[in-house]
Amino acid sequence: MSRPPLPETTTLAEFAKLAGFKASYIHQLKKDGRLVLLADGKTVRVRESFGLIEATRDPSRAGVAARHAAT
Repeated sequence: MSRPPLPETTTLAEFAKLAGFKASYIHQLKKDGRLVLLADGKTVRVRESFGLIEATRDPSRAGVAARHAAT
C-alpha cells in the first residue's frame, strides 16, 4: 500500500500528525527556528520543514535514535 503524497503546506497541528510528533515538540521546533513557515507564522511548508529538521538534528542523539529504530 503506497503512502499518499505529502501536502505542500499544512497547519502546525496537521504537521504534528504527519510527522508523528506531539504538539509540544512542534511548538519547540517552531521556537527553535527548525520549521519553514509562511509569513503568517502558522502554516508549515512540509517538505522543507522535514529537510530542516533532519539537517539540524543533534548528532549526539544518533545512538538513541539507532536504539529506537532497532526495536
